[in-house]
Amino acid sequence: MSKNKRREWIKQSTSITAGLLLGNSFQAKANSINLKQDKKASVVVAGAGIMGCWTAYFLHKSGYDVTLCDPYGAGNPRASSGGETRLIRYMYGKDEVYFNMAKRARKLWLEEGKAIGKQLFFNTGLLIFSEKSIYDYAEASKGLYQKAGLKLDKIPSGQLKAKYPFLNVDDIDHAIYDKEAGYALAADSCKAIVDYLEKSGVKFLLSGAKPGKFEAGKLQHIILNDGTTLSADYFIFANGPWMPKSFPELLQAKLNITRQPVMYFGAPAGSLPLLDKGFPVWMNRDAANKERAYGVYESNTHIFKMAYTQMDPVSFDPTSGNRTVIKAEVDHARYLMEKRFAFMEGAPLLYTKVCQHTDTPDKDFLLGKHPEASNLWLVGGGSGHAFKHGPAIGEKVTNLVSGKEKEQEKFSVTRLYDLNNFTKNHK
Repeated sequence: MSKNKRREWIKQSTSITAGLLLGNSFQAKANSINLKQDKKASVVVAGAGIMGCWTAYFLHKSGYDVTLCDPYGAGNPRASSGGETRLIRYMYGKDEVYFNMAKRARKLWLEEGKAIGKQLFFNTGLLIFSEKSIYDYAEASKGLYQKAGLKLDKIPSGQLKAKYPFLNVDDIDHAIYDKEAGYALAADSCKAIVDYLEKSGVKFLLSGAKPGKFEAGKLQHIILNDGTTLSADYFIFANGPWMPKSFPELLQAKLNITRQPVMYFGAPAGSLPLLDKGFPVWMNRDAANKERAYGVYESNTHIFKMAYTQMDPVSFDPTSGNRTVIKAEVDHARYLMEKRFAFMEGAPLLYTKVCQHTDTPDKDFLLGKHPEASNLWLVGGGSGHAFKHGPAIGEKVTNLVSGKEKEQEKFSVTRLYDLNNFTKNHK
C-alpha cells in the first residue's frame, strides 16, 4: 500500500470512527468529566482484562492519575482474561523479544503479586509431551534459555514413565521439562489488581468507552455508556475483542475474533495423592505438530482443566455470542485427556467455558499509537499468548506513554496496513 493510500485510509478511518461513535449521544448528554484539571497527568484505560489491569497498575505506580473502566467488570466471564488459570512459559523459539518479555513478566508476576498481597503465579513447571523424535520449537528455544542461564530438560519416555507411572507415554518419544514455568490465576488476578487499585485511589467505572472527538492530532475525550464524556491527557484502549468495534474502520479485517472452549473435569478421588505431589502444567504436541492440547491440574480445587487449539477456528461476537460448548468439543477434549491420563477415563465434566482469541494477522501484539492521535494507545491483539506477558505489557505501555521507551514496529498499528492474511502458525 502506498504512503498516500495509507494516509487516506487513516483519515477515513478517523473521521468515520468518530462520526459513527459520536452519533447523537454526544448531544444528548451535556455533562462531562475533565480529568485534565488534575495536577498529575491523567490517563483513562478502557478495558479491565489482563492487559488493561496491569497497564493501569503500572501507570498508577508511576504517578499518573488513572481511571479504569470496563462494562462488565474485571475478569468477567465474557473477557478473554476470564476463567481460572493461564499457562506461563518462556518458550518462543528464537524470538528474543517475546522470550525477554515472558521472562520479565514472570519476575513481575512474583514481585507485584507480593505488593498486591496475593499469590498470582504458581511455579509448577511445565511438561511438553512430544510424539515427534525432535520437537523443533523446543530445539530452537534452547539458545535463548542457555543465554539466560536456564535450561530445557529432555526426558525420554521411559524416564518419564518411571517418574509419573500414571501417564500413558506409549505414543510419545520424549517430554521437554521447563522448571521455570507454571500457571497464573486468570480472572482472580484481574480482580485482585483492580481491588488493590481502588484501595489505592484509582477510579474504576463500570462502563464501556468509545473514542469521541479527534482534533489537532489528539483524542479529546471518550464517551461512556451513559453519554458522559471523559477527558484526559492520555487514553489507552485495551478492550480486547471489542477493539474492532471501537475502531471499526481502522481495524476492519485486521483482528480476527474466534471462540475458544475450555473444559473442566473432576479428578477421581484415587488420583488426588498422585497429582497433589505437584504435577506440572502440560502441553501435548502430536506427530504432525498440529494438535495442541494443554491442561492444568488445580490442586486447590482438584479440578482438571483441559483445552485444545481449534483446528478450524469459528468467528465469535464477544457481546452476543453463545458460550455453550458443543458435545463434539467435549468429546474431543476428553479423548485428548484420556489419551495421556488413563486414570481420567470417565471423569465427570464439571463445567465448561468459552472465551475468545483476538488474533492479529501475524499474531504479534498491538502496543502502539493510533496513527492519528498522539495521546491514544491501542493495546491488544492477544492472539492466544498475551496473558503470560500481562505485567510486562503494562510496564512497557507505561514506558511508552512516558517516553522512556520507543514504539516498536513489531507491535505498531501501522504494520497492519499491508497484512491481509492471517497466519496459522502459533507463537
